[in-house]
Amino acid sequence: AVVSTQSTGANAENVGLLLDRAETSLEIFRRSVLCIVTCYLQHEKACSRSTSGLMKRILTQEGFYWTEFGLSILRTCSKLVVEGFAKLLVSLKCDCNDLLFHLHELKSWNENVTSFLTMIL
Repeated sequence: AVVSTQSTGANAENVGLLLDRAETSLEIFRRSVLCIVTCYLQHEKACSRSTSGLMKRILTQEGFYWTEFGLSILRTCSKLVVEGFAKLLVSLKCDCNDLLFHLHELKSWNENVTSFLTMIL
């Protein structure tokens, strides 16, 4: 069962420690990112340095396919977190083609998606 990170008082440092433990397996890392990190990020109002650091760590994890993570951010996070994610993608020169290809999987198109596209294109 997924527990809300807000109700447990999680912060970026604690979530980072969980990712440290999850690095033993790419599959465990993927599940941790999609369950724990996404849940944590959806409660964040803005993209702080620690939040940005978490996202950067995920984007730069060797062998990690981050498209599903990106779609989760677009679906559930605040506009400021989405914009922070977009800025990271641009600054890290990430290849966003796969993410763009999968945008049709989003159930709705909103201001966050428009803002995201404006920033990365």
